[in-house]
Parts: sequence; structure tokens; C-alpha cells
Amino acid sequence: MRQKLVMGLMLLSVVLLSSCQKDTWRQGTLDYKFAPTTSRTGYFEERQVAYPEDISITGYANQINDFSFLGSVVEVTGDLVAGDVIRGLVVDIDGIGQYSFPNIPVYKNGEVITIADSRNNVAFYNFMMNAFNYMRNTGKQDIIVSAYLQDQYGYAVPGARVEVNIYNDLDVNVND
Repeated sequence: MRQKLVMGLMLLSVVLLSSCQKDTWRQGTLDYKFAPTTSRTGYFEERQVAYPEDISITGYANQINDFSFLGSVVEVTGDLVAGDVIRGLVVDIDGIGQYSFPNIPVYKNGEVITIADSRNNVAFYNFMMNAFNYMRNTGKQDIIVSAYLQDQYGYAVPGARVEVNIYNDLDVNVND
């Protein structure tokens, strides 16, 4: 009798505790904002490491269980002057490889330039999808962005801040 009572209480506890947590899918983001300053040769490089815990989600959650990649947009801005050119911009993600962008001309001072949108660039979509799958498997993303900034005459632009922003949208499975 006592054993049945203990088993019944344990079963009731499990049911009550499991009903308190509910898995739901929410919108999330994991954005990278690089803001390096160019060297005297015009070269810039910056590294960041991100973890699943860095994912921002809408609403409250106790825990992130899983995530899936939806899309990415890459923008470049900063101390850019009309006539400047960003040459050889590369996004290098450890374990995945590199994604290289064509030269990026600047047409207006301080311009914000969208250089990639995964909605209309299958190669970039696949690159970022692989990056997030890798993050799911290893628990981190190690990213380096690098390039050269030159003026309209091909000379290095030293001491300029160049911002490279990668905005990532995710579906995130969480425990409420």
C-alpha cells in the first residue's frame, strides 16, 4: 500500500512538473556588429565568437532547445566617403570556410550598403545555413571579417572605422 502511494505521488509530481514547461517556437536573432578601424595600409579585421546563449528571442524563455536558420542580411557602413572602395571583403567562419564579396563601391558619404541578402542569394543563404548548423553541432561560431578600404585613386584609407553588420533571423525552440 505504501509503495503504491509513493509511486502515485512520484507519477503525479512528474505530470505536474512536465506540464509546467512547454516547448514553443519563437522568433529570434543573432546579429554580429563588427566595427574595426583600418590600419595604415587600409586593412581591417575583427573577430567575434558567438554562442547559442547569445541568441535574442522575443518574450521570456527558460532555455533554448534548438534553433533553425531563416535568413541573413549583410550591411556595410562607417566612415565611408563617396569614391571609396571596400576591396576583398571576406567573412570567414571557422569550420565552414570563407564567403568573399565583390568590390564594394561607395557612392555617398556615410552610406549604408546592403551587400548580401540571403532571400535573393542562394550561395550566401547556404553559407549561413551551414554556419548555423555548425553552431548547433559545436556550440559556437567563430567569425572573422576582413578587407581593405581604398579611396577613389586606389590609395589606402587609414584610421577609418568600417562597420560590417550581419543580421540573422532564426526560429528558436524554447522552454517557457
